[in-house]
Amino acid sequence: MNGQTVGVLEIRSFGEGTAEEFAEELAYLEDEVGIDGLVLDVRGNPGGLFDAVENVLTHFMDGEETYVYTDRHDMEPEPSTLDGQGVKDYPISVLINEGSASASEILAAALNEVNGYEVVGETTFGKGTVQQTMPLDGGMLKMTVFDWLTPDGNRIEGEGVDPTVEQRQPEYFYSTLIQSEEPLEYDMNNSEVRKLQLMLEGLGYDIDRTDGYFDENTVEVVEQFQSDEGLDVTGVVDETTEERIEELILDAVMEPENDLQLQRAIEVLFE
Repeated sequence: MNGQTVGVLEIRSFGEGTAEEFAEELAYLEDEVGIDGLVLDVRGNPGGLFDAVENVLTHFMDGEETYVYTDRHDMEPEPSTLDGQGVKDYPISVLINEGSASASEILAAALNEVNGYEVVGETTFGKGTVQQTMPLDGGMLKMTVFDWLTPDGNRIEGEGVDPTVEQRQPEYFYSTLIQSEEPLEYDMNNSEVRKLQLMLEGLGYDIDRTDGYFDENTVEVVEQFQSDEGLDVTGVVDETTEERIEELILDAVMEPENDLQLQRAIEVLFE
């Protein structure tokens, strides 16, 4: 962006090797690539090991920082601190969505509330409890041991972490694959037709409606798609047409330029 180099690090879970791999990748970006900004992507990250997120956070905090509180019943919230390596001299943003939970929520909240980094995307899942399972009378009892609170004392459980910069994806990013036992055709009206219309719109076709009714315009757009892809031009979405649409949509979702959340996270680095 404008001659500036941005690194993007995706963290899909916090496992046993996450901290070491993260340190290696970050060092590569800083020492070999020479980045001017960094995006940390924890979208879809369900969480994982406590010490893994702690070790990741040490790269971005200065001194003995409180990055989370543990809140136990009838006790004052207890701060968890870490000995940070120092705040970076380049801007950082964090990407979150409804699939970000637990440890990823701790990371996003800490980097925002301690360092003031922008958090971009959508409100997280809201998993802020630690539970233990114990045997009881031949069964198992699950007990909540404590809750997580953010550095500012905000509760994560059931609330999630709100983005400081809200950004949704294009609608076709949220659509599941078409699941219809029969071809989709003119005059149908259902949720599978709506998926079809959203996908065609996402692929750049000028479709008049996305409400699930298969009207004459939808027929025309399907025919245009079939013609463009060298398929039989019928205006009916059979298995072959459906598979091709879904294949192209999956390709589109993987393209960074279509990822509005990522593009916004890069923009806010230099605003």
